[in-house]
Amino acid sequence: MIGKCSNFTHTKYKGEDISEETFEYKGCWSCYHFTYDEDFPYYDVEKAFLKFTEDPIINLQILVDTAGTLLNADCAMYNTIISSNSKESLKTLAIYQEPPEFIKESYAIGHICTDVIKDNRDEIIIIRDLDKTKYAISDENVKNYYKRFG
Repeated sequence: MIGKCSNFTHTKYKGEDISEETFEYKGCWSCYHFTYDEDFPYYDVEKAFLKFTEDPIINLQILVDTAGTLLNADCAMYNTIISSNSKESLKTLAIYQEPPEFIKESYAIGHICTDVIKDNRDEIIIIRDLDKTKYAISDENVKNYYKRFG
């Protein structure tokens, strides 16, 4: 079961359990009165969206925390590249489970996140075993993390 719709105008299926097969068909996913079952995998995502504020940085933090939790990640972050005087720096705007001694802004070259941003892919990037990549040498955050926990 995905959840229930309690919209009184949906008399045909008011209060009915909505299954995955009928979810899209009934359109309840966009209904204000629809509530997800707590066991449904996207329940945490719905809760995250309901926490949104007018502050985009807070909303980014909510999304990063949710993604980190759902992926059972050691760390997750949202970064941006800032250009100033023809130099680029990498800045972390939101982070889940921030490692000790994490550097939130530094010169962009050599960072894993700089390469991910510049690749501009339309899919989620998951990199395992960072200590076995070139970033273990070039990215000071990866180096610091493995020096401490590796």
